[in-house]
Amino acid sequence: MDDEPVAVLPLAEYLCLPPPKPRAQEVLVLAEVHGETMAIRIDSVVCHQQIYVKPVPELLSSVRSIAGLTILGDGLPIFLLDLN
Repeated sequence: MDDEPVAVLPLAEYLCLPPPKPRAQEVLVLAEVHGETMAIRIDSVVCHQQIYVKPVPELLSSVRSIAGLTILGDGLPIFLLDLN
């Protein structure tokens, strides 16, 4: 990015999920992690929407990688990752 290399983190590997199928073009999300720009490899972007972020329930507060959660219109909870 801007003639500088950017580290690519395989999200599936960090979440202990099977790797995505190889493809000609990868889907990457740019994020700032510890003040450094990183690219996170994902399967796909399903949609884009505004959400209300709720605090992590006390039961899950010890899980360091969860930053919060939101509830979608259909009632499905979505956990938000803390990339730092």
